Amino acid sequence: MTSSHAITISTNGSTTCAETRHLTPPASTSSHQHNQSHLKQQHLGNVANGGSDKGNHSTSPSCSKTPNFHNVYTIVRSLLYSKLDGRLLYHGADHTFGEVLPAAIRLAKWEKLTEEDTLIVKTAALFHDTGFLDQYDRNEPLGCQRAKDLLQENGYSENQVKRVCECVMATQMPQNPKGNLLAEVVCDADLAYLGTDNLFLRSECLRLELNAVKNLDISPRQWNITSLEFLRNHSYWTKSANERLKPIKEMHIHRMMELLNMQEGSNLE
Repeated sequence: MTSSHAITISTNGSTTCAETRHLTPPASTSSHQHNQSHLKQQHLGNVANGGSDKGNHSTSPSCSKTPNFHNVYTIVRSLLYSKLDGRLLYHGADHTFGEVLPAAIRLAKWEKLTEEDTLIVKTAALFHDTGFLDQYDRNEPLGCQRAKDLLQENGYSENQVKRVCECVMATQMPQNPKGNLLAEVVCDADLAYLGTDNLFLRSECLRLELNAVKNLDISPRQWNITSLEFLRNHSYWTKSANERLKPIKEMHIHRMMELLNMQEGSNLE
């Protein structure tokens, strides 16, 4: 998600948004009993095929492959934790691996998605912010291109890649899942924090990120005014998110209004 709005309750701007960075080592691949001249070529094919002996990583429709989600997870995790701009206090790797991916898995379960559809949702969650490796604004198409390149090498079919990209593109603000349930799940996972106790901390991280990346000077009160409008206009897409997350989000709206009234009374910027 590339967003310029969120929610924060902050009166002193002292919130710490530092991320704990952990790199996951690449998954190991067992060697096969081929002669030495073919070993390197076979290695890439075996990674894409989840360790099976299926030759090179051609995307020919005649080849039956199993998507290697674990390998994709490992590669994307390593990329995001090692390559993202350190100023991304909100859109850092923890947003993907600590928030969006777990929320996508929960929502997929609540929506009773099939195993295949859950795979699409999980994979889209991994890639939804990988465009930040290239640029800050409107980076979802770059995330889709990265998904196409990597997923085809790891056993995903052309149709699966297409469905993943549809979900990634739906997270571009303003969100537009176009009636696609899987895209709705990913969109709700991306903004699930609005209906959790982490909302105020994560929103303060976004304010500080925007100030740093775009050289802005958004005050806590200015941010709260803009964020309240965003929160009021936001709606979750899935039935599960509306049942489980919306009530908490509504509580935050009331807390936000109370804070703004307090700030107005004390002339606090």
